[in-house]
Amino acid sequence: MGNRKIKILFLILFVLILLCAAAVAVSNLSFFDIKNVRFTSSGPVTGIPVQVQRQLTGLTGRNLYSFNAGKLKANLEDCEGVSSALIEKYYPSDLLVHVEFENYRVRFRTETSFYCSTDEKLTQVSEELFNLYSELPVVEIADSYAAFIAKWGMEEGFAQMVALVGGIQSKSLITNIKYANNNSNKFGRVVMTIPSLNAELFIEDPITVERLEEVLEQIDGSGWYDVHAYKLVKHRET
Repeated sequence: MGNRKIKILFLILFVLILLCAAAVAVSNLSFFDIKNVRFTSSGPVTGIPVQVQRQLTGLTGRNLYSFNAGKLKANLEDCEGVSSALIEKYYPSDLLVHVEFENYRVRFRTETSFYCSTDEKLTQVSEELFNLYSELPVVEIADSYAAFIAKWGMEEGFAQMVALVGGIQSKSLITNIKYANNNSNKFGRVVMTIPSLNAELFIEDPITVERLEEVLEQIDGSGWYDVHAYKLVKHRET
C-alpha cells in the first residue's frame, strides 16, 4: 500500500512538472505574441487622455498567455477620468481593451482650476481632461465655492443647476453661463448669455430643461430677462 502511494505522488509530481514546462514553453512561443490590440471606449469624451495612451503603449509583441490583464485593468482604472476598464484575451494573439469614461454632464471653470460634474459629484480635473469633454456646457463659478462643493458634496440648489445646464444641447444659442450661490434662496443664480439675441437670462428658481427651451422661443429681442417656472419678465433693452 505504501509503494502505491509513493507511485501516485511521483505521478502527480511528474504531471505538475509537465504542466509547468508546458506553461513556460507557451509563454515563450511567438505564436502567442500580441499582434492586435483593439481599443474601444464609451463616455462623452472627444479624445483619449495621455495617461490612458501611455498604458496602451508597448502591448504589441508581449506574450498573451503570460500577460497580466488584471494589472492593466487596475492601471487604467487609476487614470483620471476613467470609470472602469475591461480587458479580454482572444487567443492566439488579440487583446481587447475597453475603457468607460466618467459620464460627466457639465464642466466648471474657476479663476484657477477646472472641474467636471456628474449628477451626484463635482470633481477637480486637469485642463487636459476638461478639454477632452469639449461637447459639454461650461459654467463659470467661484474658485472657493467649487472647492467647497468638491470637498463636502452637492447642495440641493447646485444639483438642480447641474440638471438644468446638463440638459442644454451642444448647439444651443447659449454661449456663456455663470453661477453664483450668494443670493438668498437655495438655488443660487444662473446667468446665461445669448450673444446672437443680445440677451441675458437670470434664473433664480429651479426650472426644467423643457421650460428653458420654451423661454428661448419666447425671447422677443435684446434685453435681460428674469426666468421663472411660469413667467418670463423682460426688464430692458441692452
